[in-house]
Amino acid sequence: MQKLWKQLRGTIGDTVGSMVSLFSGSTSGSNTSEGVSGWPYLFRPGTVLGYDDIVDAYTAGTVACVKRCVEIKAGSVASLGLHVFRRKRAEGRTWYEDAEGTSNDRILSQRPNERQTGYDFLWQIVYQREMYGNAYIVPSYSGGVLQALYCIPPDSSVSYDRLTGRYTVNDPYYGIFGEYAPGEIIHIRSYCRDGFLGTPVTELASLVLGNARKAYKQEGEMFTPGSTLRGFITGEDSVQVGYGGVTDKQLKSVTQRLREAIGSGQNLNFLPGSMKFVQTGMTPSDLQLLDSMKFLNMEICRFFGVPPTQVFQDTNANYASSESSQTIFMTSTLAPLMRQMEAEFTEKLFGGSGLWRARFNLSDYYQTDPSAQATALSTLIQTGVLTPNEARMRLGLQPMDGGDALVANGSIAKLEEQQGQQQGAVPISKNNSKSKKTSQKK
Repeated sequence: MQKLWKQLRGTIGDTVGSMVSLFSGSTSGSNTSEGVSGWPYLFRPGTVLGYDDIVDAYTAGTVACVKRCVEIKAGSVASLGLHVFRRKRAEGRTWYEDAEGTSNDRILSQRPNERQTGYDFLWQIVYQREMYGNAYIVPSYSGGVLQALYCIPPDSSVSYDRLTGRYTVNDPYYGIFGEYAPGEIIHIRSYCRDGFLGTPVTELASLVLGNARKAYKQEGEMFTPGSTLRGFITGEDSVQVGYGGVTDKQLKSVTQRLREAIGSGQNLNFLPGSMKFVQTGMTPSDLQLLDSMKFLNMEICRFFGVPPTQVFQDTNANYASSESSQTIFMTSTLAPLMRQMEAEFTEKLFGGSGLWRARFNLSDYYQTDPSAQATALSTLIQTGVLTPNEARMRLGLQPMDGGDALVANGSIAKLEEQQGQQQGAVPISKNNSKSKKTSQKK
């Protein structure tokens, strides 16, 4: 297979490279769902690579660090859950409360369609955004009411016209076919160069990912039977009477026989009397393979915006540094991504009326850290933001009697009672303060 590929890769690379150049140079017409950036790294113009150098979403996923980064990023967003909030107004005040129990919230957070749960739905969106550059979600309505949300699979066809802004969808899995206006389809982009289509990480980090795959291959070759034994076979300088020297053809034949024997695990082999084996040591690249793998993992983490501690790269990390990296991961990586998704879902599903909003439930981010969760809830209760029962609901506990009133400074007294006591107190005037000073002197 590899020999056939080597024979055809020149023709294929030139043909497909010319097609990609043609598409990249045009500003009108339709492009594939990934655009030019979605082509595998092998077929980009000017690229001359081999069969083992193809970098796409599938091959990149075979790198352990890439798989872990995608799982962390997609799993973190999916575990928070995207919910619907409804606007409320009373006594001149406006706020948004969780619209739990409504059909919109159930579709968005629990069951977007008949094939996926809310978790799988969000996970797939983030995965396609990172690995393919773009994720497309098509809403389904009946009588003007939202019925389902479908994330178009990456192997379906979605083309985008840069001039008109219209999308053409051909999805045989969900049976979705047709054209959609910009406001009728939810488009989540990754790193965007032109403002229209996202660029996948497999293209941005193509050089790093290609080197990582080569390092994996080299590491595998080091542990195959007989791979640790390296050297060359040569003929003796002396020539026996009546016999000529060893020919190159004979050396190649013996070398091939020994290579196959050692590779199959045979420990004992022989050489003809006129030949000898000269062993060589490990090359510097072999000795530095481990360090190079650490460097490549760090580079991959930078492309995905994931702290190295999350992929078990930093072995010297402690609890304090891990907690700090978790906070940085939320503020610099997850927060912008979630804000992008909130804005896109809110605008495309509910319009600009402001009656409904799509938001992530950030209170669940620290649910796996009991200490951080307890500190956060305690602070919210002490500052009068949450009632004790509201905090218990977040923990999945049953409400308690008397826990529906706000408290202040962590005291048992209700906030309303403390406000009443402050209102009933007699204010100290300047005359009263002077009389007190006079009495003190006497």
